[in-house]
Amino acid sequence: MRLTFECFLWQMLQPNTSCREVVRQVQALCRLNGWGPIAEGDSAYVQARLRLPWERLEGALTATAEAARVRAGPSVTLQGRPVKVVDGSASQLADTRKNQRRYPSPPRKKKDCGFPVLKLTVLFCLNSGAILNVIWGSLHNHDLRLFATVGPAQSRRHSPGRPRLR
Repeated sequence: MRLTFECFLWQMLQPNTSCREVVRQVQALCRLNGWGPIAEGDSAYVQARLRLPWERLEGALTATAEAARVRAGPSVTLQGRPVKVVDGSASQLADTRKNQRRYPSPPRKKKDCGFPVLKLTVLFCLNSGAILNVIWGSLHNHDLRLFATVGPAQSRRHSPGRPRLR
């Protein structure tokens, strides 16, 4: 599981990196260390990535934000409160029935055409740049409505179920 998590993290930090490229990197690592051969296909990696525990990903996000806060030093404050930045975005998801139900395609598209759209609102620490919270919703959720759900007691998962990435 650790290797899958590290590969997933590496993939997210490398723009436009395919799952196949991740497998190639693991194959090279295995050759360098004299470990056994790894199959060429990326299916096992994709399946393992889908089984990563959501709580572990959330824990890694929290730990990373805390480490960034400590390294960044004293926080920028405004009237004694830490300054945070919010940004909204959207992303296309894998075209599955489950994703289409939760995150529908734009309404002007023909039926069963187009990819599901995930709306994201991300809360950052201005001082460290770390992600503090991620809230997602469907195409029909405005960024401000998603942002309004951010609070100290709120979970990082806004919508029910984990979106399936492409």
